[in-house]
Amino acid sequence: MAPDTRHPDKLDRAVIFLGPPGAGKGTQASELAKKYGVPHLSTGDMLREHVAKGTPLGLKAKPIMERGELVPDSLVLQMVAERIERPDCSHGLCLTGFREPWPRRNIWASC
Repeated sequence: MAPDTRHPDKLDRAVIFLGPPGAGKGTQASELAKKYGVPHLSTGDMLREHVAKGTPLGLKAKPIMERGELVPDSLVLQMVAERIERPDCSHGLCLTGFREPWPRRNIWASC
């Protein structure tokens, strides 16, 4: 096995927090993001930002959210894929907001 060559002060990966509501995902993600200087991305925050800005993705999500329904994974993943391309994610990120159970774990292969 090759030695780990990552810098100990860099996260250099995506850490995805999964769990039921109230489990502390957001708290732990915020702490880890702060420690490593990477963004804490919340799918809920991304959805609200897209809706507020009236982006094409936000316009698709808005009526679904207004009906109180869950936004489809395909739409959420488009938002996540767009967001993680920004330069501030180049050394890692912490992601929260995917609901459990998450039956389509292989969907990340499409990002």
